[in-house]
Amino acid sequence: MDGVTACLVGVNILISGLILIRKAFSGLMNAADPELLSEISRVISSNRREHWIDIHQLRAWTSGSFVHIDFHLILPKDFSLEQAHTEGKLLEKALQEHFGGEAGVLIHLDPCLDLQCPICARFSCPTRSSESTSMPLWTLESMTSAADSGQD
Repeated sequence: MDGVTACLVGVNILISGLILIRKAFSGLMNAADPELLSEISRVISSNRREHWIDIHQLRAWTSGSFVHIDFHLILPKDFSLEQAHTEGKLLEKALQEHFGGEAGVLIHLDPCLDLQCPICARFSCPTRSSESTSMPLWTLESMTSAADSGQD
């Protein structure tokens, strides 16, 4: 093997090693996977119910074939604990079924705030402080953003 060939082989090994290190490091750091987040946002949107006012802080990561999903779901503030739990379980079940049981889903249930009335589709709401103007489309960008409404 001449010097040029040996140098090219060495560069190839170095580049391959850096790629492997980057993949391993991003997995350890729970780097966002845009394709996985898009898939999850599609599942959530396709199962959307009238009472689900908004979703924010969506995060997801994989561990082997298992998917971990974490997000906040805003529900009507007059819901009982039982009603809120039922709505959360419906969404959790839809996500787990989509991933063939290979998903852990953690949903933080948040009560709505008055400033969310314009985006709420619950027209028969006894606590509504203003008219509903539109039910926004849930997008990957809106679901992964932090809440701008004072909710955690």
